[in-house]
Amino acid sequence: LRLASVSVKQDNYSLAFKYLKDIGTKTKLTLDEEIERVELASRVAEQRGQEIAAMKYLEMLTKSWKGQPAKVSRPLFKLAEIQARRNLNTEALTTLKRVLVMQEDSQEVPEEIHVNALMLQADIHLKKGETLDAIATYEQLLEGYESSRPLESIRYKVGDLYFKKGDVKSAEK
Repeated sequence: LRLASVSVKQDNYSLAFKYLKDIGTKTKLTLDEEIERVELASRVAEQRGQEIAAMKYLEMLTKSWKGQPAKVSRPLFKLAEIQARRNLNTEALTTLKRVLVMQEDSQEVPEEIHVNALMLQADIHLKKGETLDAIATYEQLLEGYESSRPLESIRYKVGDLYFKKGDVKSAEK
């Protein structure tokens, strides 16, 4: 697992694939090691142009989630990214909802994952033409993180969306 991890960090995906193949799926790994193995396998599959395989790895892991949001939220977010890239927007929104519910319930999702999940959710809503849902998600992002992150572009985007909808008063705000 360490060799596979180092190989991925060195962008040597074929060697990482070999190491992961040597590990197999029947080994007794701790939850942390299993999460790492699946994340590495999905990353290698994605780099090899096998996004469907990458999604299957991540789905396999997230279906056996054992109550550790800080660890499982990253693979879930990665799954949502791949789903969105493949225009599986409904599935991506469902996956993102799992990340966001984990954050609401436990407050253990890393801040970076939570912020990126909100941004991806809003972007998908925009892509689907669901402007009000996108605005609500962007506003949730601004409420939670504007004081600690540079989100001026998001604030501008929300104002622009309100303006395009004809709500000048909200746009000014």
